[in-house]
Amino acid sequence: MENKTYVVTAAPPNPNGDLHLGHLSGPFLGSDVLSRYLRQTGHRVHHVSYADEHSCYVPRKAAEIGEDPHRTAYRFAQRMERSLAGGNMLPDRFAHPKQDPRHVEVVHDLFLRLWERGRLEVRTQRVFHCETCDLNLYEAELTGLCQECGSTNGGMYCEACGWPQASDGLAEPRCHFCGEAPSIVDEERIVLPVERYRKALRNYLDSVDLRPRPRDFIKALLAEPLEDAAFTRRGTYGVPVPLPGWEGHIIDTWFAGVCGYLFSLDTLQGGMNSERSGRDIWEDPETAVVHFLGFDCLYSHAVFWPALCMAEESLVLPEQIVTNEFYQLEGLKFSTSRGHAIWGSEFFEEHAADAVRFYLARTSPETEETSFYRQRFDAATRELGTYFGDTAELLVGMVRRSYAGRIPRFDAAAPGKYTAMAQERVDRLAAAFDVRTFSLRSAAEELRSFAVETYSEVFRIYSLGQETAGGGRRLHDLAEAFLRLVVAAYPIMPTWSESVLRHFGAEVSWSLDGLRTWPEASVNLTGDALVGPELRTPLARYRGQR
Repeated sequence: MENKTYVVTAAPPNPNGDLHLGHLSGPFLGSDVLSRYLRQTGHRVHHVSYADEHSCYVPRKAAEIGEDPHRTAYRFAQRMERSLAGGNMLPDRFAHPKQDPRHVEVVHDLFLRLWERGRLEVRTQRVFHCETCDLNLYEAELTGLCQECGSTNGGMYCEACGWPQASDGLAEPRCHFCGEAPSIVDEERIVLPVERYRKALRNYLDSVDLRPRPRDFIKALLAEPLEDAAFTRRGTYGVPVPLPGWEGHIIDTWFAGVCGYLFSLDTLQGGMNSERSGRDIWEDPETAVVHFLGFDCLYSHAVFWPALCMAEESLVLPEQIVTNEFYQLEGLKFSTSRGHAIWGSEFFEEHAADAVRFYLARTSPETEETSFYRQRFDAATRELGTYFGDTAELLVGMVRRSYAGRIPRFDAAAPGKYTAMAQERVDRLAAAFDVRTFSLRSAAEELRSFAVETYSEVFRIYSLGQETAGGGRRLHDLAEAFLRLVVAAYPIMPTWSESVLRHFGAEVSWSLDGLRTWPEASVNLTGDALVGPELRTPLARYRGQR
């Protein structure tokens, strides 16, 4: 396999609250798992995201709680970062745009590149205006019904069907702040004429392995002329337009999404003036960009931003776009107002991150809405304690009682029955983790089956005291098979995997950003280190719940 450089992104959340399990189950878990797997298989990975601190949802939230918007953005972005760290999902760089003036530089740089090359145009668009609030309404500032599916929606992309809303397209619009029906006025905006790129977008997206619903959405969207995508709007909370005569206008945060990723990548590298900047990486034709996002953000990531990259002519297009549907709680939508939510920062204090990650992967809303159920989560964590935790301890017990704590070693050229079967499982897991066929659910189910199969054999041999059969070959074979399971589980269960691999003295490679080994049929993972007397893994806490 040829080693590549990947930029893996997780769609930015609005810092108007903490992250709940619904947020964590999608782009953040998916992008983290893929990044770990790619590193294990020898690739260089830049895993980035950021808090969308210029989102119009921030000042709306600030007004509700009586706080300065800048303070609101900072406070909730910090809380989000703690939640991500608690779940071992924190990207290499989770940037805070309002805390670093370089973000404005990145936004202005991309905007002016497009403006000076004549890729942007000034157009008059019809927008909603609240006479009572004296405000041109945008996205979080108004509610109404989607022009495509009729669902209740804000003024941008429909959460239900993903369809982009025209600036005056909502039916039955109301101002969010006063509840009044708005009028319609004209507003001068700078736009990207996305329709120019519709044919190129169709050709490009034919090469991307989209999931079924996104594929159908894109096909329907590109069958009709595309609306202009506004780069600017009237407002004060955001990055100002860097052109004379455009005072009082800001650059739209949806356009700035690409800039957010560039800024995150740039600060990860050390800045625009470093030897290899974030832009250098994204412009490299050998770089592969992979986006993870919710379905409701599909238009921006699959249409608007690729069209922007085509207009800019140097940033490479995404190789893959991985979407997810909504994740529910006990069969109902997460709702902060109703108190129907489980917050990541609190949940990770009570439960091991690996248990949460594994359950979220098993129930991932990849192609349909799925749900978190507390009783099923508890049952799943008890299973982890048996099939993963107990298997490790039983192996340790056999090694200590028959071989003084040292796993017997044999030539790796002739893998045993268990190792060969395990490698077949590893190969199926590789397909589930692959960029083109990525599936958290498939990977988690394959891992579970792998673990159940391994536990059954280990428990049987331990109970019968047969670990010395074949002069220790059987125990060596079992240990090799189990360590393949442990290494393959690392993308989803990194803490447990690292604990077991280090305890067993496995012959694997580590770097500052994690495990750098993926099981191969010709590789012997069993080391020559003494296995310790007692294995304390993060899964030990689950067994007390059985």
